[in-house]
Amino acid sequence: MKKTVLSILTLVMTSLCATASDTWVMNSDGDFIWYDFNEKEKTARVTFKGNKTSSGRLDYINDITIPSTVEYEGKLYSVTSIGKYAFSDCDKLFNVTVPNSVTSIGRAAFNNCRELVGVNIPNNVTMIDDWTFSCCEKLSSIIIPNGVTSIGRAAFNNCGNLTEVVMPSDLTSIGQWAFRGCRRLKEVIIPWRVTTIDVEAFDYCDSLSSITVLNTTPPKLVRLNANGHRILGESVSVYVPAESVEKYKSAEGWKLANIKDLSQKAEKKALKVKNSADAGKAEFLTDFLMILLIITFVFVFLLLRKKNA
Repeated sequence: MKKTVLSILTLVMTSLCATASDTWVMNSDGDFIWYDFNEKEKTARVTFKGNKTSSGRLDYINDITIPSTVEYEGKLYSVTSIGKYAFSDCDKLFNVTVPNSVTSIGRAAFNNCRELVGVNIPNNVTMIDDWTFSCCEKLSSIIIPNGVTSIGRAAFNNCGNLTEVVMPSDLTSIGQWAFRGCRRLKEVIIPWRVTTIDVEAFDYCDSLSSITVLNTTPPKLVRLNANGHRILGESVSVYVPAESVEKYKSAEGWKLANIKDLSQKAEKKALKVKNSADAGKAEFLTDFLMILLIITFVFVFLLLRKKNA
């Protein structure tokens, strides 16, 4: 009997945590958006149609603009959140515009939106929840606003086309598998406030060649035993502040990484810019000489033609 009661309680709690709705309101573009309304707070949460396993979630297609306020039954509600699984598995969804009124985006809200190419994260959001953008294969860049302090488990897992991530200065933690399988991600800059990083955060990032860690104190690596006591392979250069090189070289998990002085990276970039400028000058000189040669040839040709006339 106790097991039956516990099972029923678990089912009820699950349904409360991942609510769906049959209440929709049309936005200004003529798209249906489903909401849960909080009558007392006069707030609205974007959700999906039907139950948690319903294919009704696939009704979100093309480009969706979420309004900051929505009117329902003559009352005005402020749209403050995107619920768990709200857009999950919507494989024909391309772009989502989220208003600044939204302060939270739920777990797996955009999970498995394989055609999603653009979505903005409002400035008032404070965390990227677990699996939020997992398997968004077409997503190529994301700007995480300054208010965000944590990136959850598998938040950008298997975003295979992701090449650029701008992390906020307020960020303090990066979770397990956060960027796992982001195979086109080449460079990452970890802000100075980050104090904990899961050791598997960047697993299977095949193109990753450089990570810059701005914290002068090596961030704590969570679950070190899960990854052979190291955060990254030797092929990835880890650039840290000059005064902290020895700290990183002796810190657990970091000491097996390829630690380098951050100033070396600056020198490399300066050299690259110089070489690029030199190459540009050489190309300009070559083009100039070619034009001069053509002008000379035309001048001589006209002179000879006039002489023979």
